[in-house]
Amino acid sequence: MISFGTQRRLWVLPATFVVAFVMFALPVGEEWKSYMPAWVTLVLIYWCLATPEKITLGTGWLIGLGLDILAFGLLGRYALTKTLITYLTRRVALRVRVYPVWQQSVFVLMLLALESVILVAIGYLIEGNIQGLAQWRALAIGAALWPFIFWFLRHCRRWSRLP
Repeated sequence: MISFGTQRRLWVLPATFVVAFVMFALPVGEEWKSYMPAWVTLVLIYWCLATPEKITLGTGWLIGLGLDILAFGLLGRYALTKTLITYLTRRVALRVRVYPVWQQSVFVLMLLALESVILVAIGYLIEGNIQGLAQWRALAIGAALWPFIFWFLRHCRRWSRLP
């Protein structure tokens, strides 16, 4: 018989994504939107680094599709970027995991910048104007928050006894 103390808490991984979705959907003023980091992307990067066997390309696509539905925007925009982030992170996960957290922050900054460039390019191709250039502040904030997000999610992963 397995006691409750030794069971894995498999609900922790989806719960972190639910919290990230809620943070994405928080109603903030227009002047504060450029300071909001990409919470879902940061959580996705962590889980791809920590457990690359659990987060597949399909998972990244579904998370992106959920963001597309939540944002009421162009369907597939976030699905494309989250799938690409998942692919790139899983591709180098074993190498990046051994880096110190501050070097991981540089990697996270590059991924967030790539995602922003793709989202701006898609916006330009669809709408014909460049929007989202003010979001570059969110990249620096996301990279600066990475050590805290890494620590918190690692604590959650260890508490849940996920490999």
